[in-house]
Amino acid sequence: MSYDANNVFAKILRGTAPCIKVFEDQMTLVFMDIMPQADGHLLVIPKESASQIFELSE
Repeated sequence: MSYDANNVFAKILRGTAPCIKVFEDQMTLVFMDIMPQADGHLLVIPKESASQIFELSE
């Protein structure tokens, strides 16, 4: 499986899809879940492109 540069998370990172940012640094972005299962649910995504978690650098 290859990395899809048009996935929703990539679009959020590029700023072409909206999100409510909570925190951002050089390596991660934290934003509100659009359909939270509980109040205050957040998503944390790496800014590094990878199709699987094991492809991310340490």
